[in-house]
Amino acid sequence: MNASLSPLLIDRILAVLLQAGCAEARLVDMYNVVIASMVGFATLEFAPLPTDDLAIWTGQLQEKVHEIRALEYPTLARHLPALANRAFIVRWQSGSEVPLDSSFETFVEITIAGMERMLAK
Repeated sequence: MNASLSPLLIDRILAVLLQAGCAEARLVDMYNVVIASMVGFATLEFAPLPTDDLAIWTGQLQEKVHEIRALEYPTLARHLPALANRAFIVRWQSGSEVPLDSSFETFVEITIAGMERMLAK
């Protein structure tokens, strides 16, 4: 059970899925995909930062990210300049400060395309 139960939101999502051609046998799975998509990205994008010693935590994470060894993690090290503070797990600022807009747009496009593909089956 979710404390933020919104019957209107659920009803609208279900209605849109059915109007898009979702079979009732797949409705629960497709609904869960929509909710997971909405909640998952937003949860990561706006995850709360530590409240105690934020500057220390930020510095430690930055140091840890920049100490990644190329011999041990060659692919990550090669792409680290592009990823650092602009990708989940290797960022030290939240989406409130450094939004991942293009990643979100890509995420939405892929999610919708995948759902369209599933609805076409």
